[in-house]
Amino acid sequence: MPAFAEIVPDATLPEPSTVQTEQNLHHITGGTAAGTNLFHSFDRFDVLTGETARFENTEAFDRVFTRVTGNNVSTIDGLLQVNGTADLFFINPNGIVFGENARLDVGGSFIASSANGVIFQDGIEFKSTASETPLLSVNVPLGLQLGSHPGSIHVEGVGETEFFPMGDTGLHVSPRETLALVGGNIDLVGGVLRTASGQLNLTSAIEGTVELTPAATGWQIDANAVEQFGTLRLSERAAVFDSAELETLDARVRVTAGKIDLAGRSRIASATIGPFDSNPIEIRAEQLSATDGSFVQTFSLGSGDAGDIWVEADTVILQGFNREKPTTLLLDSPASRIGTGSFWTGAVGNIDLRVDRLILRESGIVASAVANLGEAGDRTVEIVAREIEASGANPFLPLATSGVASLSFGEGDSSALIVTADRVTLQDGAQIQSAVQGSGRSGDLTVNVRDSIVASGTNPFAPVLSTGILSTAWSAGGSGDIQVSASRLHLESGAQVGSLVLIRLLDTTFPAAGTGNAGNVTVAADSISIVGAAGENPSQIGSVTFGSGRAGDVTVSARQLEIRDGADLISTSALSLLSLGEPMPLSGTGDGGNVTVRVDRSLSVAGRSENPSKPSTIGTSTFGNGTGGRTDIVAGEIWVSDGATIAASTFGRGNAGRLSIEASSISVSGEDSSISAQAQILGETARTAFFLPEVPTGNTGTLNLRADTVTISDNGRISVQHDGVGNAGQLNARASLLQLERGGQISAETASGLGGDLQLDCDGIHLNENSSVTATAGRMGNGGNISLEATTLILERGSTLAANAFDGDGGNVRVIADGVFVSPDSAITASSNLGIDGSIEIVGFNMEANVGLPSLHVEPVDVASLVNDPCYALRSGSEFIISGRGGMPNDPFVPIEGRRLWRDLRSIEVNELPEERHDNPTIPEERLVEANAWTVRPDGSIELLAIDPAELPLSIFDRCRR
Repeated sequence: MPAFAEIVPDATLPEPSTVQTEQNLHHITGGTAAGTNLFHSFDRFDVLTGETARFENTEAFDRVFTRVTGNNVSTIDGLLQVNGTADLFFINPNGIVFGENARLDVGGSFIASSANGVIFQDGIEFKSTASETPLLSVNVPLGLQLGSHPGSIHVEGVGETEFFPMGDTGLHVSPRETLALVGGNIDLVGGVLRTASGQLNLTSAIEGTVELTPAATGWQIDANAVEQFGTLRLSERAAVFDSAELETLDARVRVTAGKIDLAGRSRIASATIGPFDSNPIEIRAEQLSATDGSFVQTFSLGSGDAGDIWVEADTVILQGFNREKPTTLLLDSPASRIGTGSFWTGAVGNIDLRVDRLILRESGIVASAVANLGEAGDRTVEIVAREIEASGANPFLPLATSGVASLSFGEGDSSALIVTADRVTLQDGAQIQSAVQGSGRSGDLTVNVRDSIVASGTNPFAPVLSTGILSTAWSAGGSGDIQVSASRLHLESGAQVGSLVLIRLLDTTFPAAGTGNAGNVTVAADSISIVGAAGENPSQIGSVTFGSGRAGDVTVSARQLEIRDGADLISTSALSLLSLGEPMPLSGTGDGGNVTVRVDRSLSVAGRSENPSKPSTIGTSTFGNGTGGRTDIVAGEIWVSDGATIAASTFGRGNAGRLSIEASSISVSGEDSSISAQAQILGETARTAFFLPEVPTGNTGTLNLRADTVTISDNGRISVQHDGVGNAGQLNARASLLQLERGGQISAETASGLGGDLQLDCDGIHLNENSSVTATAGRMGNGGNISLEATTLILERGSTLAANAFDGDGGNVRVIADGVFVSPDSAITASSNLGIDGSIEIVGFNMEANVGLPSLHVEPVDVASLVNDPCYALRSGSEFIISGRGGMPNDPFVPIEGRRLWRDLRSIEVNELPEERHDNPTIPEERLVEANAWTVRPDGSIELLAIDPAELPLSIFDRCRR
């Protein structure tokens, strides 16, 4: 800075300026008048610390124009003062420096610029090149003309430490006036610019015309005609701040530059503490970055509303947090952010971002937040981008994650959130979220992506917090709905898309927290893959309630859906929670939502997670008293493998929901792979922690299957099951072909209740290699019933069709089929260890000789080579058929042993006979001879014979001649 003030007029004006100095006060008089405009021109203009430069204009002037025609930068570290309410335009193309002691005492607006000149009507320009342009006809200025190398504007200061600045630090003007800096590069190092319900404008432009338009609040400044822009930097707590002290209609904070860089807890903000709405903020840049806890924000601490935020940029980067105060919540959040908030009774503003690329790191966030009685109303957070990348969190405040958020911490609802992009990438705890902690409802969340959404991992500083797209509520209002659409959605390593309702522990402020419903979740994509888990956190699409509210419905539509390695697609009424050693009153009482899955092509559910081991799952469940929701799946092909499951489950007192599946083909393969409606027992630790009964008491739901082909193999299972005291439910299956291989199972099982019922309606049913269809009851329960209708039923290689019980009665087996084929090592049973055996009924059973087996896994037996037919010797045809069990022909040379070939079902009358005494005759010992022929007696009974055919009368073979 110069050692002394240098305010040196030049001689370029018809009426030159004059300067008179009295100690530290410099009186500036003279100048050239043109209507209500007064023009001054100086070769040099500097003001030292503690000095004042006063323009002694009269009340007749509305505007004072001051230019510097020399080659030096102007340094202002004292007070600039203008009489009356006139606006002051200060122009120096070399640049301007405002020191940390610079002050303004201007009744009107203040515009400082490094432009070459001021443009008026008729092409007249007040230039800094000292030309003697006639000024007598000028009126209202139209714009500022910047050259190809405009000077920089530098503002120094001590920075702003208060969230809502209340003092008179920095450069500020009167209420409803304009404060503007228009130049090349603009740099605020701890500098503070403040207006009160006025226009606050920063424009960093190179070579072009910046337009000026009179307004009720001073001047509207637009750079629409500028094609090249400079750099704007704010650092060391620099602040650009407008406070709403009066009602205005057209005031705003407007910032335009090529690159805008906010660092060191700097800010661009607009706020209100009273009944007036805060001004909106508009930012246009090629790149906007905010780091180290810097922010762009509008907020309300009163009854007035927060202003809107509008940003248009190629790239927006929000990264890092305030490391000096890393754990501050709400008002003075440590996060680098673009945000709007209402913390009393006013409403938040809208946020509208139009960017090519949005990058959010280390808790960088775009957020709308309300607290106390604040509300969102119809306000929205809307982001339109080509690409969105978000990652990481604040290690000192793990809840402060990177992402896009709509939040409520009071009675009001949070804003709706809308994201439209080509690609979205979320990782390491980053979230697109809508959340409420109070009595309000979290806003609806909509994400529309043309290409892909990829979300992975969990918060590295709080692994229980998942990366993802989430709607969460600790409230009576509940969580908002989620709608996601994309060409491709990929969730891995614990990432989630879902809605959640929680109970706030020990909460007295909002005692009804947790009574709201979880929002519905709707996902549509061409390809969806949900993969893996992170510890206890599965990758997931779902909805969960821990309170008395209902879990949301989950609807997923895709051409292809893959769920593997412990991932989930669920809706759950979750576990009871603990508070001071007692179960929370409302916890675990809500109902589960419904799950609907529509897949045009392939649906694959496969594998389990590691440490802990948990199956990949589609379905609904209830862990408490609430009822589980309904699960409906329609797909082309369905594959369940490697321990995965599709299930409607209960683990507590609530009833499980219904499970319905329709597909062209269904395949269940591998140990513990299953499709089931079930009631299962959790481990003792989980039951104790969450106040579950020792065994589930809710009933199992109904399982409905409809497909062209159903294949169950390698110990895979389709079942209805109850491990507690309830009933096992019912399983209904319709298919063209039902095939069970290598230990495949269809079962209806119960530990102590009634065995479930199985109804199978298929064209062909084939059980092979130790496969089974069973309806079994444990302990006191009766076996379930099996109703089977098919064209062909085949049981082979140790397979079983059974309706058995232990202490109770066996169930009933009813088979309606054209052909029933049971191999010798397979069985159809309806038995009980201690109770009454059930019944087996086979209707339409056809044992015609021409009923053959369908294609089996063994070569068919050559019957002709095995049958010794004596009719051939008589040149005629006779037949004697023993079909054997399941249609497998017997070897005629092997004795028939250990089988009941025929049972006389006629009633036997028991008559008392007179006791007679007989001597036992001696019976000569005779050798037993194997029967090789039979005949029918006149009374219809069958007599077995052991004879040589050649010795029989010819009449025995009469039929051979027919």
